[in-house]
Amino acid sequence: MDIWNSIKSNYIFDLSRSEVEIIGSYNLLQKNVINIDEAQFQLYTPYEGDRINLNVGFEEFIDTHENEGHSSLEELRTWIREKAFNLEKESISFVSKRGILRSIGYSLYKPNDDWSFKVCRKDNVLYLSDDRKDEVPTEEYLRKASYWGINFERIITGKADEDDILSYLVTKFQIGDFQCVVAGETDCKDEDGNFMEIKTANSRYYSERIGRGWLQAYLCGNQKLLYGLRDSRGYVNEI
Repeated sequence: MDIWNSIKSNYIFDLSRSEVEIIGSYNLLQKNVINIDEAQFQLYTPYEGDRINLNVGFEEFIDTHENEGHSSLEELRTWIREKAFNLEKESISFVSKRGILRSIGYSLYKPNDDWSFKVCRKDNVLYLSDDRKDEVPTEEYLRKASYWGINFERIITGKADEDDILSYLVTKFQIGDFQCVVAGETDCKDEDGNFMEIKTANSRYYSERIGRGWLQAYLCGNQKLLYGLRDSRGYVNEI
């Protein structure tokens, strides 16, 4: 089957037959892949306070975080090489980072959102990538909003500010007739071993964000999605 022609004639993001299977993991330290299939993950720590002030530490904040949708495929390709994972034997049609598929899938509900990516075809496997870097926000409120999300994750997981290790899961699942291998950053796991996605959202717009958050968690095999509902001043009042 010619994958590309089939995709062009069937604009369908169908997960109805999909069961996400976690097939591997790795850590990323300063763009170096380490701990292949033995990745270390932060541990979820239930917060017991009344509310959280996410502004603490903002004055020293320097945003160097890269959006996962706009990141190289190199670390996932490293995992494939080191594992000797046979894409042909596994009938894999796509290799991608999670962020690209999240943007494509959620465009069914946000048709006016822009997205683009590069496609490289090798041995009838399509590699999707987007090497652009998001601009670091300069507007004060956007910088704060970015920090609030990072700080909430630190508080929930106990991650130290100087800890530069990122944790990734590698999953395999089906979209329509096509098998995919996808890698996505995973925030933590709970004491029962369930992987979790940690996010924040303004409580006024939570209902608009939950769908995108669910898709992001689902594509990476995360069993739980936790939201910190905050106000416009950066205070989380409900988890």
